[in-house]
Parts: sequence; structure tokens; C-alpha cells
Amino acid sequence: MNGADGNLIGQYFLTFDDEGHLGFHGEILDCLEPGYFLCQLFSAFTDEPTNSIVQPARHMTGWKFFDDVEQWNRAYRDASSKGRQ
Repeated sequence: MNGADGNLIGQYFLTFDDEGHLGFHGEILDCLEPGYFLCQLFSAFTDEPTNSIVQPARHMTGWKFFDDVEQWNRAYRDASSKGRQ
């Protein structure tokens, strides 16, 4: 991860399963308390915001984080087209 809890706010992310398949994509909105983050997920079909989830940091160790929305979008498109990490 990119540092202390608060440093993740505003970061974009991609998740992958154990086989390297793309999972969720979204943005870290807030640190609700140390070690717990409010995450906005986006639709794989429309790229519109869908659900918000609270995620413990201990479950985010395999996530890929991006500072820049363009880098995140490129990485998402590449992973989507390949179906793998």
C-alpha cells in the first residue's frame, strides 16, 4: 500500500483474485477509523459509481493503487481486455 492510512484517500484501485483475474475497481473516499476505508466501487459496464463498501486495510494488501485517474483507467482497460493481471 501507499503508506499510512490517510495517504490512501483519493487513491484509485484495482483488485485481482488469486488467479490474477480482475475484480473490483474503485476509489478510496475516506478513512473511517484507523485501518478501515470507505471505498466507492464502479460498474464494469458503465464505469458509473455503484456501491460503497467499508474495507479493512488488512484485506487490501494485494490491491493495485493509482494516484492518477488516467493511469487507473488505462490499467483497468488493459486488465479488462486481457481478463488477467
